[in-house]
Amino acid sequence: MNNQYDAIIIGAGVIGACVAFELSKKGYKTISIDKGPEAGYGSTSGSCAIIRTYYSAYETCALAYEGWFYWKDWANYLGADDEQGLIKYNDTGCLVIKTPHNKFLEEACATMDRIGCPYDHIAAEDIASKLPGADIRKFEPAKLITDEAFGELTGGEVSGAVLFHAGGYISDPKLSAHKAQRAAEAIGAEFMFKAEITEIRQQDNRVAGITLSDGTQIDAKIVVNVAGPHSSILN
Repeated sequence: MNNQYDAIIIGAGVIGACVAFELSKKGYKTISIDKGPEAGYGSTSGSCAIIRTYYSAYETCALAYEGWFYWKDWANYLGADDEQGLIKYNDTGCLVIKTPHNKFLEEACATMDRIGCPYDHIAAEDIASKLPGADIRKFEPAKLITDEAFGELTGGEVSGAVLFHAGGYISDPKLSAHKAQRAAEAIGAEFMFKAEITEIRQQDNRVAGITLSDGTQIDAKIVVNVAGPHSSILN
């Protein structure tokens, strides 16, 4: 292994693997390091594989909407073959109930207008036409199953919903990360698994590289922390 790279990517989930892919396309020599045994083994595998565009920050929504187009054409976006096969993206849209907790989705819809992402307001009585079997009666606030009032109606019906058209789910989140790994490797990216980082080294007031638990030092002027829930611990 060469110990000198342009960029070190910490984490090989679906985001980390795609960071490696995109940097490699731009000519960066990258190495991705993950303490798990394979790409997508951590929080990517634990996700429910939902693709959505409605978030609390404009930048996140814009990135998610751009990403939706890649998910719809995942095979061509990544290009490389994967011996494990290919995920399937199910473009169902996302139906979200309006509640006081999400401010009746007013802010989310305003952001969708800003980025040009399509959606429809759905009246309460029409929710079942979009989601057959939906129960629109109110049970809030949420209760623990041990609560005697768990499952009891609290009166009235929900006020409606929003159908965000740019959304759905993928068949296998871990496989999506593996495909991104293979695409990155096809253009020169390297991956190292079962490796634990103990230090992000600095020199002259900037990042200099990382140190592994076995003492191995890998140098790079760029370190991207995409370690999922573990990223705050690394920071």
